[in-house]
Amino acid sequence: LVNEILDFARLDEGRIPVNVAQMDLAAFVEEATGSLKPLADRRKVHLSCERPRRAVPARVDPKLVRRALVNLVVNAIKYVDPGDRVTVRLVPGKREILLEVADTGPGIDESERYRIFERFQRASDARGRLVEGSGIGLAMVKDIATLHGGSVELESAAGQGATFRLR
Repeated sequence: LVNEILDFARLDEGRIPVNVAQMDLAAFVEEATGSLKPLADRRKVHLSCERPRRAVPARVDPKLVRRALVNLVVNAIKYVDPGDRVTVRLVPGKREILLEVADTGPGIDESERYRIFERFQRASDARGRLVEGSGIGLAMVKDIATLHGGSVELESAAGQGATFRLR
């Protein structure tokens, strides 16, 4: 938590290093998702990764992209019930790459969505349940997307899960 707060301070000052490297994003996403399988298994959540079988070349900062992906997947695992699904999808396009984390959980209430990417905000799910957390992870995901010239968005409906799209 202290490191994340320090990273926020560095982001605000424009001092967080972005160490871009050419990499196969498909293999990277599969490995990062696989590293979270034990957590999903403990929670009895079905975690899967859908990605092209071919390489998806990308120039990104591996450390920052891993941090964003792990945050999105861990949040999804925390908010869903045992037996629910969390799916990570990598969809390469002509001009952008879409990284999607979708779950079959309760969704996020519409009244909570407007502030979901703000710092130190914690939203309740559609059932009113507030899960432990600092409220800085999704703000960090947004900042990481911005540092890469991208964006993050949320699509959710009560009782129909949530999908976070990182472009």
